Parts: sequence; C-alpha cells; structure tokens
Amino acid sequence: MNTAVTPLQETASQWVAALNAYELPDALIRDLFTTFLLLRWADHVEAEQEAMAIFEELAYQPLLPVNLQWRNWSRLDEPREQAERLRALAGLLDDLRGDSTHPADGYLPLLAAPLRRILEVNVLYLLDVLRWLGELPLETPGERREVLALFDHILAETGGPAVTVN
Repeated sequence: MNTAVTPLQETASQWVAALNAYELPDALIRDLFTTFLLLRWADHVEAEQEAMAIFEELAYQPLLPVNLQWRNWSRLDEPREQAERLRALAGLLDDLRGDSTHPADGYLPLLAAPLRRILEVNVLYLLDVLRWLGELPLETPGERREVLALFDHILAETGGPAVTVN
C-alpha cells in the first residue's frame, strides 16, 4: 500500500486546515468533502451516460434536473443562488427512491442530510473548495483512482472511517 501523500492530497490537507481556521468541526469538513466529491463523481458519470446515449441516438433522461446538476451550480459566483440550488438539491435527494437505472440513484439520497448540515455554513467559505473539486480530473481510470485515494485521505484526516471499494 502506498502511503506517500500525493500533491492532490497535500492540497486537500491545506483546504482542511483553512476550513479548520474558520472553526469548522472535522465532521462538517468531512461531510463537505465527501458529499461534494460524490456529487461531482455522480455528475461525471451522468455526463458520460448522456454522451453515450447521444452517440447511440438513444433517449436519455437525466437523474437530476439540469439546474441541480453539479456542472450547472458548482461554478455559480452568487452565494445566495448557490445556496438556493443546494437547498433544492437536498430536497430532491430526499425524494429519490433508489429504484431508477441510474448508478448514482442508490447513494445520492444518503447525501441529503449531510448537504443540509453543509448549508448551515456560510456559502462564501465553500466557493473556492467547490471550484477546486470541480476541476479534479475524472476522465481516466488513473485519475479516478487518485480521486478515490483523495476521498480516503479526507476521511482519514478528518477522523472518519476509510472506504473499501472492490
């Protein structure tokens, strides 16, 4: 097992330290990173599925409405608008039943409660973190493994359990 800290993990540690400086508890920082990483990952998977459907000339129904997809709210500069979208997303996630054909439908409903806890934080603290997470590359298997290692690093740094993925 490779225990060397990657540049990506070092940057994440700097973000954790910055958020700690705002006196955010580790549990909330863990919620923030894990929730947004999973939303980012789900958005990437959905974009891939949509692209395949278009290529194959098949109809595609996105799991989330366009305005609540990561790619359409994560780069908003207006904190109030971003907070409104996140509240709407939390409500929608509560309503997902986990019975669609979308791969993310099984775990996205679990993100509603942490998303509500995150919304208790001033959104201004989150804007730069969201931009950074939005720039993480997910195109290749190697990049995805690196983001998964980042996920585990954040859990370890904030006192959460590591995730084992087979």
